[in-house]
Amino acid sequence: MFLLNPIIAVATLGVVDLPTIISSAANILSVVGERAAGSWLRLLVSIDAIMVLSGGVLTAYVGVAGLIKQLATDRCFPSILLETNSLTGTNHYIILGFFLLCTFLYVVTGGNVIVVSGVFAIAFLMVLLSFAWANIKLKFCRPRLPRGCISSWFEVILGFAVMLLGMIGNIVYNYDLALYFLIFMTFYLGVITASFNRSRIVVFLLYLVRQVPYLEKKFANKICNLLVSMKDHTAMFFAKTSELHILNKAILYTRDNELIDRLIICHVHEQSSGSHLVGERLKENLLLLDHMYPKIKMDLLLVEAEEFNPNLIAMLAKDLKILPSFMFIRCPGKSFKYNIAEYEGIRTIMR
Repeated sequence: MFLLNPIIAVATLGVVDLPTIISSAANILSVVGERAAGSWLRLLVSIDAIMVLSGGVLTAYVGVAGLIKQLATDRCFPSILLETNSLTGTNHYIILGFFLLCTFLYVVTGGNVIVVSGVFAIAFLMVLLSFAWANIKLKFCRPRLPRGCISSWFEVILGFAVMLLGMIGNIVYNYDLALYFLIFMTFYLGVITASFNRSRIVVFLLYLVRQVPYLEKKFANKICNLLVSMKDHTAMFFAKTSELHILNKAILYTRDNELIDRLIICHVHEQSSGSHLVGERLKENLLLLDHMYPKIKMDLLLVEAEEFNPNLIAMLAKDLKILPSFMFIRCPGKSFKYNIAEYEGIRTIMR
């Protein structure tokens, strides 16, 4: 695209004049086709544009459905979005919500195609900017994480700078684009923030209800039951050693970032004499930590296996009914045998 777009622009200037380009910006390629070869090429370009647009819309729905489903599974979005349609097996609330959001954007912008495309351009550049930022964070926070492809600091920073300049250029070109983009970004961030802080919101709601005797009598127990059900989840941390400070960091992470009431400390080991000592130390340290954090139930699970591989994770997830996204490990080193993506969502929570 970096080379193709300038070439198309120069070729367009060779066929039509600049005033025509400005007045027909929304369908300039069809105009160029008509000027170059006649009405048949304009029709062909229009049909191709419809097909590309239809494919783009379908891709958007597929991509958004997969993204929101994963975010809802990780409890970044409300779990109601995970409900599926009995006929099609699709997540209908996600599809309907995306349709309403796009329709709202179209209505708010007055159907102005240029403005809508500009908002899309800023959103797309923001996604690319996020990729570059995530790469920078990985280099800084997860330097030991094995990767199949490694980008240099120069490449990552250059990509970040180019995307940032592109986004700034679009905003400077039309300040209204930034306003529309911020409106929808605020909506998404608001939903995510509410999802992350839903327990605090429910606690605050319980406090308000208890200020009115009639409401307290009618709703207090229901809200308390809701709060208990929200925390009725289990997480698992795979401990390679019995070091107390590592276990404490894992517990602090789960306490501050996850809505759980139970944490399983799992130690995977081969059959050897040394593994027995690690297991005993884990029992002692976990007993101490259990007294330090009384609101979290802690269990110890010792698993005898030849290696820590993706099949083991799949088996534990199935037997214990814990999603891989609620299984945590420390950042693996370069000697790690498998790619972290093969573990289907297991999360690294420490360096």
